[in-house]
Amino acid sequence: MLQSGAEVAVDFLDDLTLSSGDFQRKYKRSLSAREPRRFFKDDWAELYRKRRIYTTLLSRMKRQGLIEKRAHRDGAGWRMTEKGAERLKKIKEQHRNPHSLTTAHFAAGATKRVVIVSFDVPEREKYKRRWLREALKSLSFSFLQKSVWIGTRGVPPDFMDALRERNLLSSVHIVEVRKSGTLERIE
Repeated sequence: MLQSGAEVAVDFLDDLTLSSGDFQRKYKRSLSAREPRRFFKDDWAELYRKRRIYTTLLSRMKRQGLIEKRAHRDGAGWRMTEKGAERLKKIKEQHRNPHSLTTAHFAAGATKRVVIVSFDVPEREKYKRRWLREALKSLSFSFLQKSVWIGTRGVPPDFMDALRERNLLSSVHIVEVRKSGTLERIE
């Protein structure tokens, strides 16, 4: 509301300084425009919302003991606590662990035959579907359809272990093709 009021005031003051001819041209242009002219680049409400999200996040991390506010010569600043450093270390370890839900990076297998991977993961487990697509990308597979992927690299055993860990073995079907048939040659 404040931003709208400020924009109206700026528009009104601008109108007072225009000659009658300029004012008529501006008025006709504003009637033909589909949306009102905006004077300010930023939407104040959006900036306020983003600021609230940021301060809420800082407050939550402070309550959890992950960060603390420290005074400095230049003013106050945020610093990570030991508990926060431990949490960050755990998160980084999860990203390195090939069996973590957050990681989908695997070394490609040894075969040079065409491998087709198809899957049907239910909508309620869409995070698993997203993980599976990222894992197939890391194996240099490309998609024929969203749930059918093809590649010339084999599927490594740790990928199969990760599928088993996520209870995806019954939803994923892997086929190695000996003769390509109508499939185009994949490099």
